[in-house]
Amino acid sequence: MTDPDYRSLNDCLVLHLRKAARRMTQVLDRALEPLDLTATQFAILGHLCWARDRGKFWSVQSLAEALAMDASSLTRALQPLIRRGLIEFVADPTDKRVKQPQATDAGRALFVAGCGVWTPAHDALVAQLGSDSAAALLALLKQAVAPQDGL
Repeated sequence: MTDPDYRSLNDCLVLHLRKAARRMTQVLDRALEPLDLTATQFAILGHLCWARDRGKFWSVQSLAEALAMDASSLTRALQPLIRRGLIEFVADPTDKRVKQPQATDAGRALFVAGCGVWTPAHDALVAQLGSDSAAALLALLKQAVAPQDGL
């Protein structure tokens, strides 16, 4: 019986990307804990506040795509935000039968407060990597998630 190439795990991009994502998410989750938000909920609120501030709307599907989530996972993630009155579904201005998520005033206020704790936590992650390495990593990550022909 042949031993597998265990070194391949040590060089696996996906394994290390997922580990890094989990660790960084833990840091941001801890920072946002006093606001009873997770990093994912903060990202959702951020996208919805960005759209609201510009008079735009996200459909659930387009928001899910922007967050690299499937629509059913996003719908489940929206539920605690709805229960807390941070987001609501409003009629699409072009088709009243379609409902779209939108940040409420309370949701926007909590997002602004969240920025006050997220920013230093994120800055600490950048400092840990070094600003040049963090910028290079961000560029590589954006490249990795950019739409590719044939993918």
